Amino acid sequence: MDCAYFDAGRCRSCTLMGRPYPAQLAEKQARAEDLLAPFDVAEWAPPVASGERDYRNKAKMVVGGTVDAPTIGILDADGHGVDLQACGICSPVTAPHSGRSPGSSRCRASRPTTCRAARAS
Repeated sequence: MDCAYFDAGRCRSCTLMGRPYPAQLAEKQARAEDLLAPFDVAEWAPPVASGERDYRNKAKMVVGGTVDAPTIGILDADGHGVDLQACGICSPVTAPHSGRSPGSSRCRASRPTTCRAARAS
């Protein structure tokens, strides 16, 4: 999967981004086989590949920015919000009554808030 956030250096949350997906699967399979070698597994089935995008149905995101210009995503090294509302790993919203625009991410928050305000309520 191509990711503009990763390519721009804005997000490094997906540590395997940039590695071909078949290579990721092969490495994970080899790692599982190595770890389970002491248990004499008689036969290994091939790994089942998932879709390369839209596979997360929930994610923890940080709300930053302001009420007028919220960022929903992660914090950078300086504690500033990095907006990841178009993150490709998050499932698209399927409920049309959610108040979110079509094609937006399920990872998107419906209303910006601060941690202090959330704790007070």
